[in-house]
Amino acid sequence: MATFALMHGGFHTSKCWGVFAEELGRRGHQTLTVDFPVSDPGADPDRYLQVAVDAFGPAAEPVVVVGHSIAGWNALRLEQRIPVAGTIFLCSCINLPAGAYPDEPAPMIAADPADWTPDEHGVITMTHDAARKYFYHDVPEPLASQALSWLVPQAAIGTAGPGWPISKASAPSVYIQAADDQAVVGSWAEFASDLLTGRPPVVIPGSHSPFLSRPHDLADLFEGIAQDFAK
Repeated sequence: MATFALMHGGFHTSKCWGVFAEELGRRGHQTLTVDFPVSDPGADPDRYLQVAVDAFGPAAEPVVVVGHSIAGWNALRLEQRIPVAGTIFLCSCINLPAGAYPDEPAPMIAADPADWTPDEHGVITMTHDAARKYFYHDVPEPLASQALSWLVPQAAIGTAGPGWPISKASAPSVYIQAADDQAVVGSWAEFASDLLTGRPPVVIPGSHSPFLSRPHDLADLFEGIAQDFAK
């Protein structure tokens, strides 16, 4: 059995993992979650990383790190701070340094920039209509409405990426790409998978939030990946 350290993406809290954590728990796995300070305009990714270290560091065994969406950057760095069995980049995105990778496809984010514009305090508030489109278009009701109610404003500083070129994960790693992701551009996800893992992505059906739209199928996939990490 594995211990999965689940890190949520932008605009989210750990509540987004509830359905999926229950599914993994029924199978005998342990799940750990964290709440990043996403609405704090003073909290940069280094702060997010420390919050994750504090949350997952005391685990009794090496964890399978799961970085959803903008948590991809800290998922990559977490292996340097705590014992990690492997890393799953789930629909992950990282704001890479401009010009560092001449073959990087653009754009990374498929969303209309108007839906991601920070206010004068550097905080982005996404409308429910936009979030439904980008995150949950295949999540059934009433779960989609519940997920929308959990969303919080996202401080732009928390979406920052590294200021230097990155190296691929040293621990075993997999990038999972959602075929109908309306948030992360498909060509960028393929590029990121090669950059982060050295391999093509594992492509699954559905949206940016498979932990809500396809929790059973995603748990099947996670179990197989965790078994491979343990070999």
